[in-house]
Amino acid sequence: MGKSVESFLDRVVGLGLLRDMAEFFQAFGPLYDGFRERAVEVQELLRSRRTLFLLVSGPGGERIPDTMFFARRLSEAGYRLGPLVVNRVHPVCARPDPPGGAITPADEARRLLHWLGERDRRGLAELRSLLPGTPLCTIELLPDAPTGLDALEEIGGHLVGTPVSRADSI
Repeated sequence: MGKSVESFLDRVVGLGLLRDMAEFFQAFGPLYDGFRERAVEVQELLRSRRTLFLLVSGPGGERIPDTMFFARRLSEAGYRLGPLVVNRVHPVCARPDPPGGAITPADEARRLLHWLGERDRRGLAELRSLLPGTPLCTIELLPDAPTGLDALEEIGGHLVGTPVSRADSI
């Protein structure tokens, strides 16, 4: 009777499949232990004194809440915050005051650039006050989107204080 019940259950439930699954999970056991050990090692490395997390943000006031959220979450999780990189910063330009009140499209463009530069300056000041002691690195708005290794090298040069022009890297 035992064989017939087992045969019936095999047809209905698929005992062969269940046996195969059990073997698979038993074979996976040692691998799981290795995964767990590596996960612990990675967590220790991420929380070590040698590791810093770099945040990248924009200078506008609308980016500041997100930046502060991530800075707080990193701190709460036991990670160390490194430098804050503020990307696409507009330079502060002199405000154009055209003589005679005639405003050209170029004057409007200069006014917009002046406003953007002032907005970014205020955003940088606010970030400095909200994250005292955190190094703040700025990257000015580049004329082209970084789409290759040369552009990334140029950005990296700005971060370490040795700007690299694209002409130098050719």
